[in-house]
Amino acid sequence: MPSRSVPVAWEVAEDAGMRTVVARGVEEARIENAHSVHVELKGLKPGREYFYRFRSGRHISAVGRTLTSPAPHETPAALAMAFASCSQYEHGYFTAYTRPAQDPRISCCTWATICTNTRRAAIRPR
Repeated sequence: MPSRSVPVAWEVAEDAGMRTVVARGVEEARIENAHSVHVELKGLKPGREYFYRFRSGRHISAVGRTLTSPAPHETPAALAMAFASCSQYEHGYFTAYTRPAQDPRISCCTWATICTNTRRAAIRPR
């Protein structure tokens, strides 16, 4: 990533083919936020599946899937969650994350943090 903010266009659609877009916008991926983008949407229907993607320059993300929470007066029959923490990416590709991300029974996936190799920082030249 460049050492500057980068504009990122985002879209949310009702279908995985991104043909029925219901929301779109542009956010700045700021260097002080590790080039992440945080979009807070309003007006989406409750208890519904939506699809999203991001675009920056000529790069476009894969389409992701998300679910909105139920309406305030509704109680879901079940809620399944997946949680992962401390993913040391430099030690391998975490294909195990594919399963919870693709499992339609899971309503919420949370990845708490990405840890780095802290031993490298502790090595000092003599």
